[in-house]
Amino acid sequence: MPSQLLSNDKISFVVCRPFTSRGKDYAIGDDFPQEDARNIETFVRARYVIPVVDDIEDKANVRHWHKELRPKAEVLERLARDRVQLRMPSPPDSDEVVNLDVLTHPETTPSPEDLPPQPLPEEPGEAEYDPADHTVPEVLEYLAEHPEDFDRVIAAEEAGRGRKGILEE
Repeated sequence: MPSQLLSNDKISFVVCRPFTSRGKDYAIGDDFPQEDARNIETFVRARYVIPVVDDIEDKANVRHWHKELRPKAEVLERLARDRVQLRMPSPPDSDEVVNLDVLTHPETTPSPEDLPPQPLPEEPGEAEYDPADHTVPEVLEYLAEHPEDFDRVIAAEEAGRGRKGILEE
């Protein structure tokens, strides 16, 4: 079945990824003549080109397989990265601190002697045995080797997976 895009004169194509076709280089934002493509649908599906219309009213009269037909001005604005969702409400301060070794405002920064002592980080100890991470035979072997941990492991199994092979022993 021939492409409906080829028969529609209201649709044009804008390059959205640089590529070379038939010896000609195309850059982002260039118009792509649909006659230069063997199969324009392949270029659209691979997202090398975007089908566009010059006027938004033309979109209502176009029948084609591609649902995301956009106005050309909007596509060019997005490709140029002029259209963004977030903008800074005001320009950043000139004395903004970013990854500096020395603070820029020493008069308001407390000295290290004035700061309260920081607690030392705990050394990583042996993690508690979690029966949910092991098979039934592994849990039973652990319980045989560590009878002092029996009550905690059984409680963890009841709260977790609740396997009969462990609970009904």
